[in-house]
Amino acid sequence: INRNTALYFASQWQSNFMENIEFIFRSTPVKAFFNSFKNIPAVIVSAGPSLDKNIRFLKEAKDKSIIICVGTALKALVKEKIEPDFVVSIDGGENNFKHFEGCSVNAPLLYDLTVYPKILKEYEGPLIIGEIASGFLPLIEEKLSVEFGSMSAGPSVANLSLDFAYKMGCNPIIFIGQDLAYLNNRTHASGTTYEKNRIKGSSDKKEYIYVDGNYEDKVLTDRVLLSFKTWFENYIYTHPDRIYINATEGGALIKGTQIMSFKDSIEKYMNINLNINQRINDILVNKKIKPEPERVSALQKEFENTIKRLRIIKWDCMRGAKLSKKMYNEYEKDINADVTRILALLDKIDAKLKDSKESFSFISSMLNIVTTKVLKGFKAEKNETEREKKLRISMMSYTLYHGIYEAIVQSEKSLEKALNTIKSLNSENI
Repeated sequence: INRNTALYFASQWQSNFMENIEFIFRSTPVKAFFNSFKNIPAVIVSAGPSLDKNIRFLKEAKDKSIIICVGTALKALVKEKIEPDFVVSIDGGENNFKHFEGCSVNAPLLYDLTVYPKILKEYEGPLIIGEIASGFLPLIEEKLSVEFGSMSAGPSVANLSLDFAYKMGCNPIIFIGQDLAYLNNRTHASGTTYEKNRIKGSSDKKEYIYVDGNYEDKVLTDRVLLSFKTWFENYIYTHPDRIYINATEGGALIKGTQIMSFKDSIEKYMNINLNINQRINDILVNKKIKPEPERVSALQKEFENTIKRLRIIKWDCMRGAKLSKKMYNEYEKDINADVTRILALLDKIDAKLKDSKESFSFISSMLNIVTTKVLKGFKAEKNETEREKKLRISMMSYTLYHGIYEAIVQSEKSLEKALNTIKSLNSENI
């Protein structure tokens, strides 16, 4: 992923986070569900093309297991009039909304604050918040005196769904629609947003590869799907205390899983009505996050102080960038130029930045891109001359200060919006 793309997503995730803050107080922490469904079967429904083979059997699994649906598969279930017990979504991109558009479900949605905001605004069911993809939450948890619960996301939402099922105590954990491969060049199941998607061909050997299949000797997959498969296999290997069943009825082999048809899985493990909906609703009602006025006030104060500090830092960084550029120009004219005064001023700015590092919590994802750019983009070359070294360090200094400045500028509007949301929550005393 190139730096511009990474910076774009970092900015979007941060903006999503700030816009989604209001939903914290409509949510239940995912931690409330941990160990609440011990030894109850879980079915993780993904959107692979083999889902067409056994989606109809989900009705038989209803209330005899916990049905966890990834967002991509939601439309397929709605089309079949099947209500899952949980829906899971964490993708912050606008395209993620397509999987939810027009869907009316009452199942709770497990999300991270970086998810695309329109999903939360239009979702009709209850909300469950977890610390999943963003690094912003610890400070929010501290100020609100609440623990959301940490989750292992992996590269796909299905990976996250496995961790969710495991942490709820579910056993066995059954996969359907988890092809991790292509079926007749199809990428997704019928009824999903991507049901018409086809791969154009498998001639690119770098992109497409063959792996062992569940029922076929070899199946075609790609590097991205292979990363999902590898994550599953590592997770299963390090969490051997559950039964993992691959009931996909097609697709790639996931090491550590038992291969069984979904129909047989239902007959073997799902024989008792478990009153799943009532048990979930009890947790949603009793463990919902309460916006206690003093806690909301503490969060409001934190945002106010952060915005004030970042504005000061912004101007310090602008000054640092100008001084670094001046130092670069001085070295270009004369390699032996006396830049002692400039270095002393930069040292003072550096000291102020170090003293203010707690202010960076809410813009950390964007700053990570900046620091990566600096660390990887300004490495010393072999046989570097003194002049080249001084020019490199000067430009590295400029890039760092300018990058922090730009990160703060891009963050100000979303921070202000989040603050206004918190203020309105406080004044309403929900």
